[in-house]
Amino acid sequence: MRAFVREDPDVILLGEIRDGETALEALRASQTGHLVLSTLHCNDTVDAVQRLVDLGMHRNSIGSELLAVFSQRLARRVCEGCRAPATPPQAILDEIFPDGVPSTMHFFAGTGCEHCRGTGCYGRIAAIEYLPASPALRQAIARGATVDELRAVALEAGLLPLRDHALMLVDEGLIPLGELRTMLPPERLAPER
Repeated sequence: MRAFVREDPDVILLGEIRDGETALEALRASQTGHLVLSTLHCNDTVDAVQRLVDLGMHRNSIGSELLAVFSQRLARRVCEGCRAPATPPQAILDEIFPDGVPSTMHFFAGTGCEHCRGTGCYGRIAAIEYLPASPALRQAIARGATVDELRAVALEAGLLPLRDHALMLVDEGLIPLGELRTMLPPERLAPER
């Protein structure tokens, strides 16, 4: 990594930050003006901040150098060849919409066809959570805010949670509602706001 930085690239792509040494090298590269892109194994965007701390990065450094975090989960895509309006099971609706299903929400499922080999789904699509490092978030990171406090700051700054993006995909007929159960931990199924 050090030798690579000496070549003065504009962008450095690390396959994955797995240990403290790699995390600190990535930090040093970003502090010298390089854009560093990498991956981490985390539950969501806010957990990535805590993961960097756990790997030995100082909170002030994370707060000053972090530009953004993306989190993604792949979901099964409803087959376009047999997509039809559907009514999900009440148990799933109650779990995801504890205050009631919005009247504007649409649900779709594949009925099964030759294209999808009778499964109702064909291919995958990413549901994404994007966390820009706003000034408020940077300050919260630097002062040592907990993951829950960081999430509250992020939501206030306009974070679109993975759940909400997945529901947009459900409403557009791209994924079945049941996919949220496979993509999200149980505590993230209900609305956060």
